[in-house]
Amino acid sequence: MTDDNKQFSLTPGAAQEFTSTTKSAPQLQITSRWLLKILPWVPVQGGTYQLNRLVTEKPKDGLVAIDDDDKVKYESLHNLAMLRDFKNQDALVAIADLFNSSSNFKGFTAGDVIAQQGKPADRLFIIVSGKIDKSVELEHYNDNVVSTLGKGGNFNQKEFLAETEANWSTTYEASTDVEVRWILRKEFQNLFRRFPDLQKHIEEFLTPIRPPYRMHSRQYPLFVERSVFSIDTQVADLYNNPMNQTEQQLKLTIEQMRERQEHELINNQQFGLLHNVEPGQRIYSENSKTLLEDLDKLLVRRRSPQFLLAHPRAIEALARATSDRGIYPHTVNVGGQEVPAWRGVPVLPCTKIPIQANYTTSILVLRVGEQNQGVIGLTQTGIPDEYEPGLNVRFMGVNAEAMISYLVSAYFSVAVMVPDALGALDGVFVGSTGDFNTKKPIKHPKLSDPSDKPDEKPSKPEEKPTKPDEKPGKPDEKPGKR
Repeated sequence: MTDDNKQFSLTPGAAQEFTSTTKSAPQLQITSRWLLKILPWVPVQGGTYQLNRLVTEKPKDGLVAIDDDDKVKYESLHNLAMLRDFKNQDALVAIADLFNSSSNFKGFTAGDVIAQQGKPADRLFIIVSGKIDKSVELEHYNDNVVSTLGKGGNFNQKEFLAETEANWSTTYEASTDVEVRWILRKEFQNLFRRFPDLQKHIEEFLTPIRPPYRMHSRQYPLFVERSVFSIDTQVADLYNNPMNQTEQQLKLTIEQMRERQEHELINNQQFGLLHNVEPGQRIYSENSKTLLEDLDKLLVRRRSPQFLLAHPRAIEALARATSDRGIYPHTVNVGGQEVPAWRGVPVLPCTKIPIQANYTTSILVLRVGEQNQGVIGLTQTGIPDEYEPGLNVRFMGVNAEAMISYLVSAYFSVAVMVPDALGALDGVFVGSTGDFNTKKPIKHPKLSDPSDKPDEKPSKPEEKPTKPDEKPGKPDEKPGKR
C-alpha cells in the first residue's frame, strides 16, 4: 500500500481492542502428589493420635547423627541399642567426646578391610561417611556380603560389650571411600567409674531374662501448616468477571499448601517417613548394577507391600537397570492411571524425596491402612470454618490499606503402625554413568584415540617413500609391473 492510498477498513489489530478475549483461570505448576492420594486419612480427636504398640524384642539400632564437622552428636547416641532409654546426659557427652577424639578417626579407600573375621575386636565403630560391606567367610563361596552399612550406622556392639575379649565374627570392608570413628573397649569401661548408672544400664541390657513384652506408646500431635493470603478490596469488588478473584487466589494458596504438606510428610524430622524407618527395614544400595536385587530385598522384608515411592530420577535409574537386563517392566493401574511396577508393586513418582549432593536418593516402600497395620495419614475433621477436610479458612479482617486477609490452616501428620509397614532403600545412584566409586571402577576406553584400539588395523595403509625420479604407484604394486 502506497502513501497515497487511504485506509478505509478496520485492521485486525485495532479490531482486537473492541472485542473480549477468553481468559483461563490462574495456573500453578503442581506435582502428582501421590502420597496424599494413597494414604488413608484417619480422623483424630483432640489433635493427637496415640499409637499403642507391643514390643516383644530387644531394642534395635538406629542411625547416629553426624554433624557438619564429621563429629558424633551426643543426643543421637540413644539410637544405639545399648544406650536406648539411657537418661544420663553427662555420660552421653563423655561417650561422644571419646568418639570425636582426633585419635579415634580414620579414613579408608574402597576395598580396604576395616575389620577382619577372627581378629581381636576391641572397639565400636560408627560410620561418618561412605558405605561398608558386612560379609562372612564361607568355604566354596566368593560373594558372601550379608548387608551394607551407611552413614550413621555402627557395628561390633555384641563383641564390644562382651565380658572377655572377643574376635570379629564377620568382616567389614569399605565398598566406597569411608570415614569412621570408634571408641575402645577400655575407654568405655573406664567411664563406669565416673558414671555407675552407665554400668548398671549396660548390665541390664545384657541380661537375657526380659519381660515377655513392654508397651511402647507414641503420640503423634497434628502438625499445622499455615498461610495468609491477602487481596485488595477493589479487586474483590470490581474484577470478578469471568472468575471470582478471591476464590482463585484461595485455590492457588491451597495448592501450594498441599505441596508443602507432602514435603513435610516425607522430610519432617519428627514424623516424616524418611526419618521413621526402623533400622531393620532400611537397606543400602551398593551401586546401580545391584538396583534390581536391592529392590527385591526391600520387598521381601515385609508383608504385602503395596506401593513404592521414588523420585522421578530414581524411576529413570530403574528403567535403565531393567533395560540393561533386557527386562520390560509391567504397568499397573492406580486410580485410573497406568504407572510402572516392579514385581507387581506400583512405582509412584514423588519429587519431595531429596537427592543428595553425591547424586543418591532413597526409595520408600509402604503398606497403607489402619486395618492392614500400615502407614496412615492423620487429620482432624469438623474444625471451625472448615473448607476441606482438615483445612479451614478464616477471615482476618481489612487493614488500613484496604487489604482483605484470610488465614488458611491445614492440620495433618502420618503414623507407622508396625515397623514392617515402611521400608527404605538408601544410596540409590541417579547419575547417568551407571556406576560410582565402587571396588572395581569401570574404565571406559577413549574410542577417539587410535592407541586405545590395539586389535584394530590403521584405517589407511602407510605409503612407501618414493624416489625423486619415480612416479608413485599403487601400494601393493611393484614399479613396472601390472
